Amino acid sequence: MQQDSIQKATSVDITAQRKGSFLRPVTVRGDSFRSELDGSGEAGKPPRPISTRSLRPVSTGTSTVHWPSSPAARSSYQPEWAQDTENVLLPAATVDDHGSPEDLKDMLRMGRTQEMRRVFRQFSLISFGCLSQCTWEFVLLNNNQALQAGGPALLFWSYIWSFAGSLLVTASLAEMCSMVPSSGGQYVWVSEFADKRCQSFLSYIAGYMTLIGWQCGNASGIFLTGSLIQCIITIYRPENGANMWQTVVFLLPCVAFVILVNIYGGRAMAISQNISMSVHILALIAVVVIMWVLSPHIPTNRALFRIENTEWSSTALAMLAGQANMNYSCSYSDSPVHLVS
Repeated sequence: MQQDSIQKATSVDITAQRKGSFLRPVTVRGDSFRSELDGSGEAGKPPRPISTRSLRPVSTGTSTVHWPSSPAARSSYQPEWAQDTENVLLPAATVDDHGSPEDLKDMLRMGRTQEMRRVFRQFSLISFGCLSQCTWEFVLLNNNQALQAGGPALLFWSYIWSFAGSLLVTASLAEMCSMVPSSGGQYVWVSEFADKRCQSFLSYIAGYMTLIGWQCGNASGIFLTGSLIQCIITIYRPENGANMWQTVVFLLPCVAFVILVNIYGGRAMAISQNISMSVHILALIAVVVIMWVLSPHIPTNRALFRIENTEWSSTALAMLAGQANMNYSCSYSDSPVHLVS
């Protein structure tokens, strides 16, 4: 208990010395800030690599993390508050209870104390990212706009270029997350990399845009689930009809289920993601085989290379309108970022 108190107090003191942004890591853009140079480096030059010979072991109970043993072994642009992390007392809790040695090094690098328990690992994070995007499930359920605007060729190619564009965005997010691993995500990165004169305002705008996106995305996903339940019932009992109030009735239990899982099932969520990922892959194989064998076939030229303009004045407008569905299916690529803490 005493060690934890000393550690938190020391971490707060270190964080209070950081100027400019509330979460600036040691190894990020240090060459851009002359105030953070320790006198041995120059702005614009890359930092000196840390030699493993100058690292001293730091015991954390069951694991050992190596940290620079002298100021000369550290990066040339580490600020003074980063050098003070050498004196932080580590808690008696093991690394396995809270995360990995890499987590501990990131927390030391940013002057933070890790207070949350790591639940997700690499494979469970990959599963969570794939399931949150609902890749092939969403394409099957929400492809009417692309098919009406340009036919199957537009559906195919719009997904290809939407996926290629989302890879660039994902790579940029991954780079920023490796620099500043924070569950806050976008608004933290905006505050981190923006100019001091406008970082608070831009971070505020980014935070509220992200919040609105989360709310709209969650509402659309739950609404889609309620609509699926209603459609299944309508197929077997057509006399019930399809009224909007029925969709609302079906989505309310979905909302309650999501709330209960997030409150009481947090520790089991990683395991459930891995199980759901297995079902996700096996169901994809089953759907592809069934559609390949039983569905009517069309010529390859029509399926892949002929954009059937049906309701727009030009092919370009049809392509712009039809790719909206596929853009939505490539969203939520930042979902694993918000679990890094």
